[in-house]
Amino acid sequence: MEDEPRRDRMNGVNSTVKDEGGRVIRWMVVCGIVVMGCGGSGNDENAEPGTADVPLEITMPVALNPTTTGGTIQGAVLFDGSPPPVKTFDPNKDTEVCGTSERGTEDVLIGANSGIKNVVVSVTNAPITEMDVSVKGMADQKGCMFTPRVVQVAAGAPMVFLNNDRIFHNIHTRATVNPPVNKAQPKFMKRLVATFSEPEIFEVVCDVHSWMKGWIVVQEHPYFAVTDENGQFTMPCIPAGIYTLRYWHETFGEQTTEVTVTDQKILTADISFSE
Repeated sequence: MEDEPRRDRMNGVNSTVKDEGGRVIRWMVVCGIVVMGCGGSGNDENAEPGTADVPLEITMPVALNPTTTGGTIQGAVLFDGSPPPVKTFDPNKDTEVCGTSERGTEDVLIGANSGIKNVVVSVTNAPITEMDVSVKGMADQKGCMFTPRVVQVAAGAPMVFLNNDRIFHNIHTRATVNPPVNKAQPKFMKRLVATFSEPEIFEVVCDVHSWMKGWIVVQEHPYFAVTDENGQFTMPCIPAGIYTLRYWHETFGEQTTEVTVTDQKILTADISFSE
C-alpha cells in the first residue's frame, strides 16, 4: 500500500517530549538520521567522575552525505496470537543497585496493541553507502540492565558502553564476524569504547550479572530501524528500487519480504510473528 508522503516523515522534524519518568527527550528526524538525548547536554566529556551520571545519547547511524530524496518504508511488526508469558529473574548479586524484586528479562516485549518492540528492520540489498563514523553508538548499564536493549552503530564508528551503576560490570560481546570483546568495566570506568568494522548483529552480556543482555547492530548503510513499544518503524530517504526487507528478532527469528520503493512515496510493510 502506497500513500502520498506526509511532511513529517519526509522532512526534518524537531520536537520535545517527556518520557514516563518525566525526563525531557529531544528528538530530530532528518533523512538518514535520528538523534535523541535523554537529559543533560549530551556532552559526556564534562561529566563529574564518580558523582554525575554520564548522559545517554541515543543516535542513529547516518550516511556521510545523507540524501534528501527517495521513498519511505514504514510499518508495524505485530505478534499473532496470545503473547507468551513474560520470563522473569531474581537479581542475586549487587542487590543494593540491582534490586531484590523479581524483574522481566526484556527479551520479548509485546505492547497492548500486539506490537513487538526491538525488531530490527533492514534493507538487505541497499546501495553501498559511506557512513559517518563520527556518530557514535551508546549503551548504558543502569539498574543492572543494558539500556537500550538494541543499539545501532555504523561499522567503524565508536561504540561507547557506559557504567552509571558504579559497580563492577564487564562487556563481553558474542560476535562471530567481528573480533569479540571481553573487558572488565570497574565502577570508576564510566566509559568503555570499542569499534566494530564489519556489519553484524551480535549479543553483548555482562558475565558478572548473568541476566544482563543486549544487542549491537553494526550497520554498513543507514537503511535500518528498530521497532518502538508499539512495534512501529520508519525508514526514510531510501533510493527507489526493488529490495529485500529483513525483520529480525532475538527470540522470534527472522522473516524477509520483497518491496518496491518509489521516489517520494510511502510504502507500508506490516508483518507478524508467532511462536
